[in-house]
Amino acid sequence: MVSRIGLQTPMKPSERTGFITIRTIRLFLLFLLGLTMSGCAVINQPEEDAYFYPVSRPEDFPGEISRVQKLTLYHPDPAVRAKSHLQLALLYLDYRNPNPDYLRALKELKQFVSMSPDGDKRDEAQTLIVLLTAYENVLLENDEKRRANELLTEQNKALIRENRAFKETIKELKYLDLQLEEKRKQVR
Repeated sequence: MVSRIGLQTPMKPSERTGFITIRTIRLFLLFLLGLTMSGCAVINQPEEDAYFYPVSRPEDFPGEISRVQKLTLYHPDPAVRAKSHLQLALLYLDYRNPNPDYLRALKELKQFVSMSPDGDKRDEAQTLIVLLTAYENVLLENDEKRRANELLTEQNKALIRENRAFKETIKELKYLDLQLEEKRKQVR
């Protein structure tokens, strides 16, 4: 600003144009600090998540399953035994497991729910139980249909054998009928 005399009066820092103000620098530094803090929060995962997913290679699953099974049976703390049932179920369900066992996972989830009626992972376990129960029902249905299919296949094979026998009998009867016709012609 120019005064009446022509001398410039000092400007407030917020009125300056073209310069970065102290306030802007502070906001920028706070933004960077917040960004840095949030980045650290993403890198440091909670310990509980590491507890539930300790296996990364398919060949490690049998050993880890064995270790967790021992925890479910012998650990003195019931809370650890309950969490071990959940971890065991998740190991059986894991997509990297070379031999997943969904029915054993269902059993372990039911055990977890019975041991921790108001636990923090109970709702997720209940959801998995519903899904695995539906899967179990589909397996039972498929098994019944497979047995019915096997029975129908055996009945079909028996009917095919019976049909062949009838065709042979019809051939023999036609042959006998022709022979009888020839004998009748000879008798007349």
